[in-house]
Amino acid sequence: FFVSGGTILRSVRGKSEIEYYAEFFEVIQQKLRVLYPCHLQIIARTKEELRRLKEVGVGFLQPNLEVWDRDLFKIICPGKEKYVGYDHWIERMMDAVDVFGPGRVVPNFVAGVEMAQPFGFKDVSAALKSILGGFDFLMKEGVLPRMDMWTIEPNSALGGQEPPPLEYYIELGRGYRELCKKHGFDAPLGRCRGCYR
Repeated sequence: FFVSGGTILRSVRGKSEIEYYAEFFEVIQQKLRVLYPCHLQIIARTKEELRRLKEVGVGFLQPNLEVWDRDLFKIICPGKEKYVGYDHWIERMMDAVDVFGPGRVVPNFVAGVEMAQPFGFKDVSAALKSILGGFDFLMKEGVLPRMDMWTIEPNSALGGQEPPPLEYYIELGRGYRELCKKHGFDAPLGRCRGCYR
């Protein structure tokens, strides 16, 4: 059960973001008696807020960082930088592992965006070193990164770019799989009722 929540910066019907989602998940649990793990995609939050979400049935958290490199994060994710900041985002992902457990914090990264020009990496090896180095760090801490492929929308701020070469994606996939094995993430978690128990 996946809820792509995003971020609520103001109150909704007089409720904070956490209480809004908590109410939502309480109803899901009461009415549907969901036996499958609930995933919530939300901004990186404090440990206290995360505990509240776990109480109401959230089993997996997706605080999407999008890009590993600190300088690129500030450029590509200015809202996340403004409201949480890179260092706090990383700290909160580690806190989330304390609450939900290893492999249950699964932030998304947009594979390839670190090569966006003019500010991104110029060569494949530097881009791979950055993102795979970040994945290694996160997996060692119990965070299991996931990836989407960068889709270059023509009318976006990053439109008109050439995508990274196929070599980048092949080596990224290979490196990711090696890191999963190294850190004991042999199968994706949260896909079935049995994985949740």
